[in-house]
Amino acid sequence: MKIVDICEFYAPRGGGVRSYVEQKFVAAKEHGHELIVIAPGEQARVEIRDGGKLIWKSEEHTSELQSHHDL
Repeated sequence: MKIVDICEFYAPRGGGVRSYVEQKFVAAKEHGHELIVIAPGEQARVEIRDGGKLIWKSEEHTSELQSHHDL
């Protein structure tokens, strides 16, 4: 199963949200799922993680996420 999580906040260096998301990557892998996390960042990029990937969206793309939050 693919699971998509859109985060309004995500700190790349630490914090509660980051810890929670990292635990979700571990759980997704353990249960055979793929987790895709979309988070705001300074520049658009993709990081491949065990259990899925983290998609950073730059400020210019953040409004696209906000307009699609109810998908």
